[in-house]
Amino acid sequence: MPWYWTAILWSPVIFTTQSLFLDTILLHAWPHQTFIADCLRRGDPPLWNPFIAFGHPIWANPQTFPGNPMALPFHVWTFATGLRATLLVNTMLAALGAWLAARRLGLPRRGAWLAALVYSGNGFFILHAGFLSNLGGLALLPWLFVPNLRTRLGIVAAGLTGALLLLGGHPQLTLSAILLRVFLPPRAHLSRWAWASVLATARTGAHLLPAAKLYPSLARAAGLSYDASRDC
Repeated sequence: MPWYWTAILWSPVIFTTQSLFLDTILLHAWPHQTFIADCLRRGDPPLWNPFIAFGHPIWANPQTFPGNPMALPFHVWTFATGLRATLLVNTMLAALGAWLAARRLGLPRRGAWLAALVYSGNGFFILHAGFLSNLGGLALLPWLFVPNLRTRLGIVAAGLTGALLLLGGHPQLTLSAILLRVFLPPRAHLSRWAWASVLATARTGAHLLPAAKLYPSLARAAGLSYDASRDC
């Protein structure tokens, strides 16, 4: 079902020459992913982008997600083809994750299918599909409800999901997802979440350490006014 649904939802973008044109794709995703892909094709490690803000450390900005496997389509194909594949895969993950989470929460099959369709096809999801860090985070959010944290395998799976959320590059969404999972049923002991958090942090250290070094020097580190935050 998720395969058919995603193909129908994004058919104008996937099967025609139409494109999902939003400013965040043109101004953010395209330059970052094109630069990283060019570096990889040349065999150079994508560590520093000299074309942004007089020099930009790639690994200090998780929104460039060079270590995230979700960015692989951009490194294999052209940006346009990679964007189509990313939309398809992430929407499929969102629908499948919502179905599995609904079943884990005790919903019947029909209710789980409805949850999958509503979650992966709602207006908020589609509106934010052009912001790739939002898209990846929304696709992974329901997967936090799937692992059984009473088992070691479940703790490892939750840690892996948390790591992918952190690599997705949207801190607010990651924090919201973790809070939802901690406080909503089925609940698990905080010690198990602590182990999952340790695993997630360890797997993303290559991003988190340089990011922690860079962020205090950014303009937003001192906070934003209410009016400024509305313009972001």
